[in-house]
Amino acid sequence: MVGAAYGIVKSGMLDACSCKITFLAVPAEEFVELDYRRHLVDSGVITYMSGKQELIHLGIFDSIDIAMMLHAQAMTPQPRLFMRGTSLVFEAKKITFSGKSAHGSEPWNGINALDAAVMTIAGINANRATFQDSDRVRIHPIISNGGDLVNVIPGEAVMDTYVRASNVPALTDACRKVDNAAKAGAMAVGAACHIENIRGYAPLKQDENLSDVFEENALMFLTPESIDHYQDMTRSTDMGDVSNLIPAIQPTIGGFEGALHSKDFSVTDKEFVYITASKLLACAVYDLVKDNAALAKAIKERNKQSIGDV
Repeated sequence: MVGAAYGIVKSGMLDACSCKITFLAVPAEEFVELDYRRHLVDSGVITYMSGKQELIHLGIFDSIDIAMMLHAQAMTPQPRLFMRGTSLVFEAKKITFSGKSAHGSEPWNGINALDAAVMTIAGINANRATFQDSDRVRIHPIISNGGDLVNVIPGEAVMDTYVRASNVPALTDACRKVDNAAKAGAMAVGAACHIENIRGYAPLKQDENLSDVFEENALMFLTPESIDHYQDMTRSTDMGDVSNLIPAIQPTIGGFEGALHSKDFSVTDKEFVYITASKLLACAVYDLVKDNAALAKAIKERNKQSIGDV
């Protein structure tokens, strides 16, 4: 984004531009640290638990008609561009199991909340065979609190999980099965469970017309063989929320090795990642804003006819 900004400003593009170009750095895209963010919500500091969701709520996107960003494509060391990919809708869950503490040597006097959580994971795993491959359901729980002392039967256990899917009906079905597994795990040991559902991200709707503009410019720097289409990202992004309001795209680029969110992640092609990627963004912006922003206005109008509610 900074590289694109330099190119746009230094080239004099702004002198011939009749619209506003906004370079917006958004923090807190990762939907993590849920307890901390929940505290901020409860304290009135924020309303939503993710960066773009909060900025939408604050009206930052009210004056923005089109949005573009680039994201890294993991384990792709060579220069490549991935266009028109899909993402997953998700819901976060915080499940609290309440049992009864007792001395570890007298477990019959307690109700083991950790056992309820462990059986919930088994119940979730038993349901995995019921999910259709095309729905790309992903459930990945962690036990964020499994007890305090090794010689005390845990009277409380807490599980955090995401439930992801490629579409809302599949998400609804998977969430119901996770809830049933939690209730069954609690019932099996005589514990209680409380399920808190937290709205995650909407699925990414990559605008086809905006994608056309971006790809046409990309062909100045890449061969057609190095551009992939409609690849499932199998992850979630708060750009999905933006894309359900205005025309938006989030292509991904190679030039990286290692898995995302891992210590092994690194840049393999600095020229492509820092320079070429900046040119891709800047050139697409130029096409959108030239001629009194005629192309941008047309994309905005077409998008109104096709976008729906999530």
